[in-house]
Amino acid sequence: MMTVTLRGIENDSLDAIASKMSTLREKIRSTDMDSAMYEVALRQTLDEVKHLHLGVLSRIVGARVGKGRLIKPTRKDLKAYRAIPPEGKITAEDLRQGSVTVSNIGSVMKGLPVEMELLDIVPPQVAAIGIGSMREGPSGEKTIPLVLCLDHRALDGGGAKPFFDALEAVFKDPGVIRDW
Repeated sequence: MMTVTLRGIENDSLDAIASKMSTLREKIRSTDMDSAMYEVALRQTLDEVKHLHLGVLSRIVGARVGKGRLIKPTRKDLKAYRAIPPEGKITAEDLRQGSVTVSNIGSVMKGLPVEMELLDIVPPQVAAIGIGSMREGPSGEKTIPLVLCLDHRALDGGGAKPFFDALEAVFKDPGVIRDW
């Protein structure tokens, strides 16, 4: 699985975020992901070598012969990938990890009686948010399960409080989202 990151959306409206997601979807469609991952691995490896981090040697060997070795794209595929301008493809920057993961598993698992079975925080991330599918409660109210996981080593209650306050405001008046 690969996580693509949207950056700088903290002050965007929901419409602006939706537009960025649509652009990202188009970039994914036009990208050979084996070539993108190869470029990411190559860039990270060269950066590690440049900073004399010798632990990278095991990555280089593993990438060639290890169980998790990279699929090296053909020269033709790499040339085609490199010919696409950055705004038209997934780049290493798009694949660099963010600080919070949001999983909307509910959008693909509609109707299943599952809240959220597995939600991992993958360093350098410090939080993960899982959004389940909408369901109707016994008295007809509609609910959406939400799971929040925080890495307490990086984020304590005080640091998370502004997020929880904003979340509480949405729960009290979902229409407030339109003002974002």
